[in-house]
Amino acid sequence: MNIFNKKLFLFEKNDRYDASMPNISDYSFEELKEQNENLKQLHTDTVNEYDCIKEKHDKNVKELADVEQHIDNIISKIDLKTKQYDLLIEKLTIEQNQRSECLEKNNRLTNKIRQLTAIIQQYENRIKELSKTLTKVS
Repeated sequence: MNIFNKKLFLFEKNDRYDASMPNISDYSFEELKEQNENLKQLHTDTVNEYDCIKEKHDKNVKELADVEQHIDNIISKIDLKTKQYDLLIEKLTIEQNQRSECLEKNNRLTNKIRQLTAIIQQYENRIKELSKTLTKVS
């Protein structure tokens, strides 16, 4: 693009800006002053609204952090209870195994007692027979 075309382009662009922007001379000083006050008020209102929204946002962020902390605490408690539960299950399993062993041992001893009782009964019967035989012989 040569310089002439560039200048022409810039002039056209400037004309477009001029056409879209109001000319200050079109407004009176009072109108400009009033518009300035309106814009200042709009700016103040917008800043106040932003501050209010920011405050609510900060409050929500803090509440969210508190909720997250509460959830983390609950998860920690659940983990602790789960470990305690696992230990209790393990202890219960050991006790059940010991109980089963004791019951088996008890059954074996009961059988042994029955056998010994039967043997003792046989000896007592034999002693009675021998006692009878001894009394007959004497």
